[in-house]
Amino acid sequence: MQPSMKRNDECLTRTETAHEIEPYDVFVDLSQWDGGADALLRHAEFLLTGCGHGAAAGAVFIVPPPHVKIGSEAEIWLTGVTPAAALSRAVLHAATHRRHLLVLLGSVLPPNESVMELVRVFRRDPHFGSAQPRFASSLDDSICPFPTKAGRSIAAGFTSRAALPHLPQVSILPELVAACQLLRREVVEAWSWTCDASAAGAALTFGLVQARRRGFRCIALNHATVSLPVAPAKAEIGLLHDWKLAYPPLSNEEYFAIIDKYPDHAIAEWGLDDRFERRLEAVWSAAYPHGGESRRLLIDCRGLSPIHNGTSECVLGLLDGLRQLATKWKVDIQSDLNAAEFHSLTTRYPEFAHVHGDVRSNYAAAFVPNQPWGMQRIAELHNHAAVIVFNMLDTIGWDIVYSAPHDIGRTWRSMARHSDGIAYISAYSRDRFRTRFQVGREVSERVIHLSLAAEDYVRLASADRTSVSEDYVLLFGNSYDHKDVDRTLALLLDAFPLQDFVVLGGRDNPNSRVKVVPSGSLPEMEIHLLVAASRAIVYPSFYEGFGLPVVQALSYGKPVIVRRSELWQELIARSNLPGRLHEFEDTVSLVRALGSVLEAPAAEREVDARENGDENGWRRCAAESIAFVEQCLRRITVEKWRERDDALGVAHS
Repeated sequence: MQPSMKRNDECLTRTETAHEIEPYDVFVDLSQWDGGADALLRHAEFLLTGCGHGAAAGAVFIVPPPHVKIGSEAEIWLTGVTPAAALSRAVLHAATHRRHLLVLLGSVLPPNESVMELVRVFRRDPHFGSAQPRFASSLDDSICPFPTKAGRSIAAGFTSRAALPHLPQVSILPELVAACQLLRREVVEAWSWTCDASAAGAALTFGLVQARRRGFRCIALNHATVSLPVAPAKAEIGLLHDWKLAYPPLSNEEYFAIIDKYPDHAIAEWGLDDRFERRLEAVWSAAYPHGGESRRLLIDCRGLSPIHNGTSECVLGLLDGLRQLATKWKVDIQSDLNAAEFHSLTTRYPEFAHVHGDVRSNYAAAFVPNQPWGMQRIAELHNHAAVIVFNMLDTIGWDIVYSAPHDIGRTWRSMARHSDGIAYISAYSRDRFRTRFQVGREVSERVIHLSLAAEDYVRLASADRTSVSEDYVLLFGNSYDHKDVDRTLALLLDAFPLQDFVVLGGRDNPNSRVKVVPSGSLPEMEIHLLVAASRAIVYPSFYEGFGLPVVQALSYGKPVIVRRSELWQELIARSNLPGRLHEFEDTVSLVRALGSVLEAPAAEREVDARENGDENGWRRCAAESIAFVEQCLRRITVEKWRERDDALGVAHS
């Protein structure tokens, strides 16, 4: 059966033409069809009847392949000419009748309803020169990504259909040839199809470049989709096959012919590489994955160093708590290889995937257990995650200046304004941050205390602690000035001339009553032994965000002497730790406090660690962190992500 060309001009009332239906012609390039004549005719018949274009279109033109013979009496078929020449004829016809022109390259079968969506989008802007839908894969309902470099290479990964409703309705593109493309009538009338190309795709690219140079943009309508034809068994399958069907690539010869005539095409095509929408789609598809897939969460532990310190205790504690949760997230742990080996991350957390180096995959959310130290880290996470949440430990580095990168202020201002969420390990740390940096109104905040459960910090049983008890005072800190270790040691040596001291993190001291132990590299169990064997712990720091060594010492039932701070009252109010906390304000009160502790009977100094339940431990901390991430994910918007994208101003790969 020969399909007949049916015009609908007489069926359109003046009201419909002006307000509802704008007529269009159809051009179909089937010159690469590799089936027989019967299949070709059935395809054409379905295009006209099943898809509705026979009734809706003003005229339909189809280019058959050379090996299929079509009767010359059928006006619908354009035979004996190249596809480019046939397209030129269709353009002339549409321009003469002042119609849009629907160009179909290949065997895609868009329904008339989808084409009407493209027609309607032209009303939004007079400089939308061509419109194309999004293309659903032939294997499932996932959506083909936009190609890079104007169709000359493929973007990795499909966009999820679930993400499309959350994307902007319209994406403005450089000139991009697609399998289904509606050309605006004003653009068709102005185009001059003078090129040497024989392929319709190359001729169309020439036309789109001309249109762009005249101010008419190519757009994609993200909320309109067209399914690609199913791949035959002998054809390529998968991403590459569907991508070629959706965005027919030019040959090298065709591409360089266009560049030779219009060098600015090379400039325009790079816009596809750095397009906001292309990067947005990648992370939005992670936030709204394909049906049945779990969302992916990145725990960025690259702030973890191959040493034992407060940051490592915090990071490892959170991971300990996370592995106890029955979470639906698929979790990746990103870390530096040296730190991963030092802390045995892969064997300690086998239930998580472990990756090293730069971030490569896309995630619904990225959670960083510590504050960022550079703008590049924020930019990298933004480029790979829909949501970014940071765990703010303290602002000490910014305040003391000498230990932090010179641009740390800029980094933290950016985090304060453009992250999705900031968690604080204490209200004290939150208040310090807020008085230094202005937190954006759209940034969620939450105080999530680290573990305050004694059982999370005690590694030695009571019998082991008794067997190693010694008569020394442990002075806890490191070499930073705000820890005040060396000055405090000098004061205490004068006040207690017969007392032995062990100093964790101080400078070498020639006094025979002082043993200095370097901090950071000491094995974890040796730190526990130092704490458990001491008579008392002095922690003279001026400035802390949480004070994990204090919590650890209190967990062992030790008397702990600290400089007065609102932080300690905050933690004591929330905890049930067995040790006793003593605060001092000056030299006199420090000496008085330590003297009182040393004079107390041993039974009063040593209190067994009491179990205070898992509800205050690392599991609780991890659960609150995941809940906070999920809260931030529920609040995401394209506008917020775009604002951060613009603010970072980073070249994306």
